[in-house]
Amino acid sequence: MKTTLQRISIAGKLWLMAALIFLAVAGFQAYSLYQTREEVKARFIHKYKAQLEETTGRIAVAMWLYQTDAIQAALQPLEESPQIVGLLLMDLQGQQWYGFRDQEFQAFLHPFLARNVSLEETPEYLLLRQPVVYADETLGYLAAVLNAREFSYSILIREKHRLAALGALALLIILLTVIFSRQIARPIRLAGEVLKNFDRNGDSIGVRFQVTGGGGEVAEFARTFNEFADFLDDQFRRARQFQTYYNLLFHKSPVAMLITDPLGKIEWANPAAGRLLEIPPEELPGSSLEDFIGASELTTLLQKLEKHSGDQPHKYETMILAPGEQRKFVELHISILKNRPEKSHNLVISLLDVTEQISLRQEIQQNQSRFAALNREVHEKAQTIKQMARQFQQLVQKLELLKQTGHTLTHLSDREELLRVLIVEGCKLILADDALLFRWEADRKRLTPVVSFTEQRLKRVKPIPENDGPVWQTFRNHAPHQWRTLEPWQLRELGLTATENCSVLSIPVGDPQFQYGVAVFWRELEASPFSTAEVNLIQAFMHQVVLALKRASLLQAFRDKATQPASQGGLSPEAVEREYRHRKLESLERLVGGIAHELNNILGIIKPHLELLHQDARNLPEAERRLAVIRDTLERAEKITRQLALFSGYHSLKLTRVSPNRFLERLTPILHQHLKEGVHLELDLASDVPSILADPARLARALINLVVNAAEAMPEGGRITLRTRTEAYTPPASPATDGQPYVVLEVVDSGQGIAPEDLSRIFDPFFSTRKKGPATGMGLSVAYGIIRSHNGFLEVRSAPEEGSTFSIYLPPADIQTAVEEDHTIEITAGDKGGENILVIEKHSHLREALRDMLTFLGFNVYLVGSRNEALAVVTHSGDIDIAIVDLDDMGEEAVETARTIRQVARNINIVAAVSPGKWSTDLPPEAPVDALIMKPFQIDTVAETLRKVARRKVAS
Repeated sequence: MKTTLQRISIAGKLWLMAALIFLAVAGFQAYSLYQTREEVKARFIHKYKAQLEETTGRIAVAMWLYQTDAIQAALQPLEESPQIVGLLLMDLQGQQWYGFRDQEFQAFLHPFLARNVSLEETPEYLLLRQPVVYADETLGYLAAVLNAREFSYSILIREKHRLAALGALALLIILLTVIFSRQIARPIRLAGEVLKNFDRNGDSIGVRFQVTGGGGEVAEFARTFNEFADFLDDQFRRARQFQTYYNLLFHKSPVAMLITDPLGKIEWANPAAGRLLEIPPEELPGSSLEDFIGASELTTLLQKLEKHSGDQPHKYETMILAPGEQRKFVELHISILKNRPEKSHNLVISLLDVTEQISLRQEIQQNQSRFAALNREVHEKAQTIKQMARQFQQLVQKLELLKQTGHTLTHLSDREELLRVLIVEGCKLILADDALLFRWEADRKRLTPVVSFTEQRLKRVKPIPENDGPVWQTFRNHAPHQWRTLEPWQLRELGLTATENCSVLSIPVGDPQFQYGVAVFWRELEASPFSTAEVNLIQAFMHQVVLALKRASLLQAFRDKATQPASQGGLSPEAVEREYRHRKLESLERLVGGIAHELNNILGIIKPHLELLHQDARNLPEAERRLAVIRDTLERAEKITRQLALFSGYHSLKLTRVSPNRFLERLTPILHQHLKEGVHLELDLASDVPSILADPARLARALINLVVNAAEAMPEGGRITLRTRTEAYTPPASPATDGQPYVVLEVVDSGQGIAPEDLSRIFDPFFSTRKKGPATGMGLSVAYGIIRSHNGFLEVRSAPEEGSTFSIYLPPADIQTAVEEDHTIEITAGDKGGENILVIEKHSHLREALRDMLTFLGFNVYLVGSRNEALAVVTHSGDIDIAIVDLDDMGEEAVETARTIRQVARNINIVAAVSPGKWSTDLPPEAPVDALIMKPFQIDTVAETLRKVARRKVAS
């Protein structure tokens, strides 16, 4: 390309440039014309699209109301527009509502509407489609045919004008090219003939043009050439001066510099090079780079220079060996001097001492290696976090299944159904392949199979007399066992064959007062043995089943009692129903309390690990996002556990003397905030109502739940009345005794009432009759649990369409037993320390969770699982500062352990781990407990409590 252009004459280049300019202008004109055409068309379309939008807005209502006259009146003005040559209005079913010359354009309009596009262009027409919308609903489409000749004519006129201008421009370019070709090419051609005679004379240009008189271009070119020659002569003189300066600069430069031949032989060196190489600079010429960097390094350097192209200096790092055996790292910057094209003449080398930089770089590389190892460790932790997140999600799903199963158990009264649920839901809970339930027959002293997951296996299993097999060991020890290898006769007891390689888990069904039997679960060993978490889950499930079986037995006893005549000690049907309801709720309280306790233990294991994972996952966005999901799920589980604890009375109270009338008067403004429009609240307060002992916050929550429930029963509005009075009341637990004076607070509504079949379940956890909207089914259950924790009773009377009355019976203050207030400890944050802490916890998972948390907080941790182990540590180690005991699971053993530790070492502070409310009112006053930490454990709360205890010890 370059050679071809050089062969073209100046005149030819001018004509080529003129042609390119003309093509560029023509292209720009064509693009501009295209843009103009699009703008004219867009304005044209916008104009008539806006007109169609306005028209469809007017006909939408008429089309909705099927007013064809109004539609015709709105569309007829469009027919007068000269550009609208056709109209068609159709609904979504394809029915035509209006047409203007639609038959003439039928070939366009119907296919256009079928293609579901808003615009289509033909050589002579534009087709527009506008939807007819009313109240966000599309009723149909209005299609219009527009005459495109208006804007086509306008564009044609513009095209003619631009073509004429383009022709004039072409003539102008031709004329200017001819003029410039003559004026420029001729003087240059003359200058070329003169330069052929150019001769170099020393260091100056010895050729000058003879300038004649005149002011033409040639004379001007000659004068300019002569001035340029004079300028070059002056530059030659300056170059000789600068050469002297450059030699001086090279000599005085602090940068070591060498000039060598192409093979590395040194021809010249400055003093700085002598200082760097520790050789006088006058002795360096004649030596070679090989003497300093070695033959192999020099060979490599020269090979790289052969491959190096361009004028930029080449950089090369190497090590030199000075005469004093001192090694130095240097950075070489090499420039190549050439006297002829592609022929090397000399190498100009500058040397920089980078020994310190190399040492620093090596240190940085070492740090980068350590950082890479740390990054790998963080990645591995992130993978661990993801794995634990998946395991936690599985655990949450199993807890949800456990909750749903517990809800199912509370509504079952048939024993056969309960046993079936035990087997089926138990297999789902721990992912077992099969299960078998053995019932204890006391009269025959044997365990008899009664229910199996598969009926075929039940037929193969026979009753088991007392022996040393897995089933009887579990029954005798009343503790779960897991078996991975069994003898052939033990396999036959369970209906297994020698080819079935299974992990077997046996769980006792019952408690020390109620031994029902043993449940056996198994699954293939390839799927992995049963984990500790699964064992804990199935134990919690068995606890629920046992309570449900007790409740079923109690129900059967009540039914038997109800069938007896009153003369034989029987009760009236109403009394039996009332007592049954009370006993059922008492059983539910124990069942739900057990569930809450087990869930709280599980959450107590999960939450510390989650807190520690959160500390490790900082600066890991993906891990933090997954942990946030787990944290939200954990908070929902904690909320459910707190609600279950409230129902079962598993919470603390701060009792104070309360006037019922004054309490309701102060509560009324708050109750109004929970009522919707149309619901009116009234007070009907007796004047002689005595005071009660109550926790105002808890009692207020119970009344709010009752009022909200009453308001929901009146969707059309109504009246809620709050009443107080005193009444002689006979508790359902003692139906044969005389009534005692009770304070009554009633919530009466005029709503829809409660169906008879729902009355017996109205206070059950998770029971709700709401059909729409969110409903937890815990409002009335929580209210019931709060009233029972006040030693009171909650009764309901209702009938469909007659409203409902919820009556709260509370003993007066002078006869009610006071409940000790909650022990609240004020705590402040502290710094990490090195105190020694002894953890006494029988559950291994809780022990490990506390150990990880306390270790992270900077404590030294000792773990034991029993009272004897704790005493051994305290006796043989004199440096224990704090002992943590679990009051929930160890009970009186924990209290006795604390007393013994205090007797052996009075300087040890004792902290009790409890679930909220369980021990705050029942903690023995003689228990030597210095502080409480609540389950599930929260890392900041635990840290603050232990810091306070440690500071209290130092201060004492």
